[in-house]
Amino acid sequence: MKNAIKRLFVISFIIYIFVGVLLYIMQRDLLYFKSPNLSSSYPTLIIEDNGEKIRILILNKGKENAIIYFGGNGESMGVT
Repeated sequence: MKNAIKRLFVISFIIYIFVGVLLYIMQRDLLYFKSPNLSSSYPTLIIEDNGEKIRILILNKGKENAIIYFGGNGESMGVT
């Protein structure tokens, strides 16, 4: 009985460590997933710096004021 409890504890601990390492390795894929690039009829501006790109849809061309909205995790602001 004592060995069975000890074996269950060791197996549970190994599974716990394995899941923890797996979550650590895969955290970028779980948190930051790409959103699809949707095509739209609005003009697009692309700003690039240090290999990173920001794609901007211009919805108010010719207007003096603008609202800047940053979509959340995996949220696409593209208008279909």
